[in-house]
Formats: sequence, structure tokens, C-alpha cells
Amino acid sequence: MPDMAEIGDKPLEKTEIGKMPEVSAAKKIAGIISWFIIPLVLLTIADRLWAWGAWIRKKENSNRILSTFKKKRKMRKKIVAGNWKMNMNLQDGVA
Repeated sequence: MPDMAEIGDKPLEKTEIGKMPEVSAAKKIAGIISWFIIPLVLLTIADRLWAWGAWIRKKENSNRILSTFKKKRKMRKKIVAGNWKMNMNLQDGVA
């Protein structure tokens, strides 16, 4: 607090202490934007990136499952007539 000597005989409104700080509307709007809107936008972008990544992982897993069912089945080996115990493979049976 200033002394009475610093204030002098002037009314309080005319002294430096008695004046209201000059804060313009632009500064108030900038303060609101910097404390509310910018973090909100950043968190929204982060959330969308996270959700997009989860969606991609889900799609990859579902495609992997679908691709296993869509694989063509291998044909069975041809049956070799004759003594099947002796003929261990197709080449032995044909020869």
C-alpha cells in the first residue's frame, strides 16, 4: 500500500491505484480462446486419431478372420490303388 505522501491530496480516482486495469475485449476473447477452445480442439483431434487407430486395428482383425475362412481348401491326395501300406506316397504307387 502506498503512503499518504505518495497519494497526496488527489482523489483516489485520479491516482494510479484508483484506476481500473485496461483490459480490452480482444484480450478477454484471446484469454477465453487460449484457456478453453485451443485445448478443446487439441483433445478432439487426439480423440479422433485414437478412435481412427482403433477402427483400423478392428478392420485389420476382421479382415484377418475373414481371409482365413475365404482360403481355398487344399485338395486331398489322390488315392493310390493297391497295397496302401507299401506305397507310402503317390510316386511309389504310380511307379
